[in-house]
Amino acid sequence: MPAPRQSYRLFIAGAASWFTAWGMQSVLLSWLVVGELGADAAVLGLVQSVAMLPSLLLLLPGGVLADRHDRRRLLWISHTGAGLVVAALAVVVALGKLSLAAVFVFAACMGVAVAFVLPSRDALLNDVSGGDLMRAVTGLTLTQWSGHALGAAAGGLARWMGTANALALQSAVLLLGVLPLLRLPGSGNRDREKDESTSASDDGTATSALAEIREGLREVYHSPTLLSVLALTTSVGIFFIGPYIVAFPLLVRDYYGGDVAQLALLTMCFPLGTIAGSLLLLARGGIRRKGLALVCALVTGTVFLALISLGLPFELMLVVVTAWGLGAAVNINCSRTIFQQGAPQTHRARVLSVYSMGFMGSTPLGTLLCGLLAERWGPLAACGILSAAMAVAIAVVVTFTPILRIR
Repeated sequence: MPAPRQSYRLFIAGAASWFTAWGMQSVLLSWLVVGELGADAAVLGLVQSVAMLPSLLLLLPGGVLADRHDRRRLLWISHTGAGLVVAALAVVVALGKLSLAAVFVFAACMGVAVAFVLPSRDALLNDVSGGDLMRAVTGLTLTQWSGHALGAAAGGLARWMGTANALALQSAVLLLGVLPLLRLPGSGNRDREKDESTSASDDGTATSALAEIREGLREVYHSPTLLSVLALTTSVGIFFIGPYIVAFPLLVRDYYGGDVAQLALLTMCFPLGTIAGSLLLLARGGIRRKGLALVCALVTGTVFLALISLGLPFELMLVVVTAWGLGAAVNINCSRTIFQQGAPQTHRARVLSVYSMGFMGSTPLGTLLCGLLAERWGPLAACGILSAAMAVAIAVVVTFTPILRIR
């Protein structure tokens, strides 16, 4: 069995492959819609919503599975499935058969994989953290956004190597990530699997998945700390993610007159800022007043999104998006750590799946909303409207919850 430090490294290696592949997808999926198929803003918003919709439906059941079964096994199975789905799309593109229907099917399948990866990985993080949870969370965040930046750069290679080859590379990255996951020890849930199987065979009264989902929701609902963080995380999914994955590709194509390489460059800037912010947090040793820091980070993000809505020159746009990512590092690390600390051992994956659902589950609404706003008034106006809405959401949470007192 690997030592704790070795287990964490294997865990991070698997996460790195996933996030690198996802960075590629953030460029390639958008470009397939707006570049290859020439679709409009509403269609792009709908495609991105379909990619996120399975999270809304399956994250909570995914959390139950991660509490009941071997999380490592769930992770490598999900990685493998996602890699095969990307490979199938690469074949479709190579054969010249790309269609909007194929993109929708691909987006939905990848969303299903996300719904099972997120709760399993988040719950497994606590098992391999070695006791220093804040540092482990920051390390995962650093890995996430480093992979995202590298993946975005790799997605931009589609300009020279072709979209089909870029998708084949994304598939290979996902499948390589299976190797370190296979070397991880089991997550310690096998005894529970055996107990539940015995209980079900003896008296047929094994706890239902629906009841376990309710338990996870109840844990969050009865915790003012977790509920306030969840409210802000949900607001981020609705008001911040839409501009990033819907408005930005439209701005590159229609406002800046760019191509997939410029989209990759713009997509890289946010994770580069988050990498820098995470490194600063590691050097600082964490944050003591996590609630206050989280709110301040979201306020600065709101300001940066408002600046983007003014139609900045492309070079200045890159700077602003990087600065936005720098502040996001604080938000991401603080919100994840608060949920990790507040999740009881017996309900960890279920509670963390509620956190993931708040973010990923609300994103379909955000991408669809941004697409509709951009279709009606343009992507710049959409950024301004969503920035104002986020400011209102922050004010409500600060007024009616104890968010500023969370440590």
